[in-house]
Amino acid sequence: MHNFRGLLLNPSINRVALGEELAASGIVQIPNFLEQFAAEETFTCLDQQVTWELAFRNGAEAMTRTAAQLSSMTPEDRQAFHSAVIEQAKKEYQFAYFRYPMIDAYTNKWEPKLMLNAILEAINSPDSMEFFQGLTGDENIRKIELQATLFAPGHFLMRHNDSASTADDRRFAIVINLTKDWESHWGGMLEFVEGQQVTKTHVPTFNSCSLFKVPRDHQVSYVAPFAVKPRYALTGWLRAD
Repeated sequence: MHNFRGLLLNPSINRVALGEELAASGIVQIPNFLEQFAAEETFTCLDQQVTWELAFRNGAEAMTRTAAQLSSMTPEDRQAFHSAVIEQAKKEYQFAYFRYPMIDAYTNKWEPKLMLNAILEAINSPDSMEFFQGLTGDENIRKIELQATLFAPGHFLMRHNDSASTADDRRFAIVINLTKDWESHWGGMLEFVEGQQVTKTHVPTFNSCSLFKVPRDHQVSYVAPFAVKPRYALTGWLRAD
């Protein structure tokens, strides 16, 4: 396994200036977030080594389907499944995207040599925790929860605010973007919403990190059928529980 220790985050990040922006608006996008080699190796891991599962909702319940389950579907089953996902989206909250549960994988040692384990360790290291506490001004942050995500054509994440329904004490949401050469007209934008207005948009630029205080309404716009690359990211929360 790789061992980054304090090498994960780009040391040239201007924590003071970005912290002031975050304090003023509750949202910041940090360019060149990871050390370049770490961003490159994580991209390769996501692009070539991860076994993805599809995340979606069935009523109020978050569900997943494994790659094996999806591949075993008949074309008719697949069409019915897709239609059910879209029908729910017409009436209530819904999402559809691929995910890899980094916490479960790490805890259960599913794939111990996978780069994502080292990323999870490094971003929860004392050095990283000190960085995030200083950046946010919240000294109660004690861990960072992440999952890997892949948005392909037809995927989306409807408007929500990241308020936790459990005992999770989420303070900030984090999105580390790891797609190279993403085109804005492909969709997949992280959009912040107030009322019926999109007030700010973050393009998922490679090795940028979006950080924002929660709860806050946001969404990931529908990925167009003509997008020719997957949209990769590590997403989660800075937590105080």
